[in-house]
Amino acid sequence: MCCSLAFYKEIGCLQSDEEVERAVAEANVFALASHQFWGVWAFFQAAYSAIDFDYLAYADLRWSEFRRRKEDFLKPFIGERRANLVCSL
Repeated sequence: MCCSLAFYKEIGCLQSDEEVERAVAEANVFALASHQFWGVWAFFQAAYSAIDFDYLAYADLRWSEFRRRKEDFLKPFIGERRANLVCSL
């Protein structure tokens, strides 16, 4: 079974391109959370793990990716919030 956004649009779960864009935007927020989670996890592993692995480099990689993508991934929600604030005034 295919689990792509095109599949969900085809079977009617996602009706429009806007819904697909919204689903992608929501998934991107969870990707940011994943970078944060694994970045913090790697910091703890660097301090406590007996496994010979460069956890600090991995933490740096995850946090760098979070910082690199944050603005683009949150842009749809920041614009939406500003629009809601203007409409509510």
